[in-house]
Amino acid sequence: MEAERIFEKFFVNQAEILIDNLLSHYNASTYSELASKINTTQQSISSWKLRNSINAIKKKCKELGIYNEIFKDFNKQQINKNEIKINDTLLEQVKDKASKFGLELNSYIEYLIIQDLKK
Repeated sequence: MEAERIFEKFFVNQAEILIDNLLSHYNASTYSELASKINTTQQSISSWKLRNSINAIKKKCKELGIYNEIFKDFNKQQINKNEIKINDTLLEQVKDKASKFGLELNSYIEYLIIQDLKK
């Protein structure tokens, strides 16, 4: 359950992180100041944050020609999140196989590494 809460927190805060990137990019300190610089309203920016509107932020950044600058770290985080999911899946598979063979997890992982090195 704790992992789910951490994931939920990570997911919910993505729009806020992107808005922070926009604030930094435009050297703005408030949503109102940012809004005037990107030709939108403070209410729109607040709505992006509240609704976690990643697509709306993407659209605005593409419109402004700053997509790569704002989303570079975000895209890396998405890749890392997918890698973590894959690693968790692999770990569960390894745990299952180790238990089927009656081995401790670390022993089975060592065995797999040795087999991989032999290839």
